[in-house]
Amino acid sequence: MPVTVDIQPGVVNALGFVPTLHALPAAKLMPMPPRQAVVVTDPELPGFTLTIPAGVQIIGWDGQPNSQVAVTAVPADGSPLPPLPLGP
Repeated sequence: MPVTVDIQPGVVNALGFVPTLHALPAAKLMPMPPRQAVVVTDPELPGFTLTIPAGVQIIGWDGQPNSQVAVTAVPADGSPLPPLPLGP
């Protein structure tokens, strides 16, 4: 789910909400070999794929490139993002 953030240099860029992160089971982690494309799937999410193109790095909170990736299903009321606004 995309979140639009106007990044300002040299300051703390607040999201306006506190994300709730969910633990991922270690068994779901897939390696992300450098300079190779990775396709992530999850049997609990039929038809879902996440493709990370070759050469793309995902940088962790520690500033280091992640070497593993995983996805997991989260119930709608357990989203790490604030609720979507209701229609007009």
